[in-house]
Amino acid sequence: RPVMYEAEDPEKLAVDLTNEIENIFDRIAVLRDVVEVKGVPQMVYTLTGQESVMEKLAEVMDMAEKRVIISTPAIGMIRKQLKKRISNALKRGVEVVIITAPLLKTPPNTKVVRRKGLIATDVVVDGKIALLAAPDLSACGYTDNPSLALHLERFLEIMMESG
Repeated sequence: RPVMYEAEDPEKLAVDLTNEIENIFDRIAVLRDVVEVKGVPQMVYTLTGQESVMEKLAEVMDMAEKRVIISTPAIGMIRKQLKKRISNALKRGVEVVIITAPLLKTPPNTKVVRRKGLIATDVVVDGKIALLAAPDLSACGYTDNPSLALHLERFLEIMMESG
């Protein structure tokens, strides 16, 4: 009882493969239509641990070309750990805006807006990158989605104007 194999008819095989490929392209078209209606998925990455959060803050500070807005009750920790990064950004011509509580020491040569009641650290870089961190910088959400970053930037601008 050996297993017997018979060659597939080439024309039938061509029809089957063509139908399968058309089916794949139809599903891709449906996905494209969904993205057009619902938009591109918004990715937010999570970082945990104060060291990881500070490394990400340092990284995005180094990427800044025009403006960085930092709203935080933890300016002391950021000022100490990112002093050189902030200084380098200023030397590159980056506007650094700090929104923080009254009476807290801020990095030199930065624009400072004083606000009471800050409960989290928010950072926006060039309207393209955004970070939202816990008050103690133990965790943060990070996105490089310009739509989300721009939304946070507009919110922080409203805070600056009303402060």
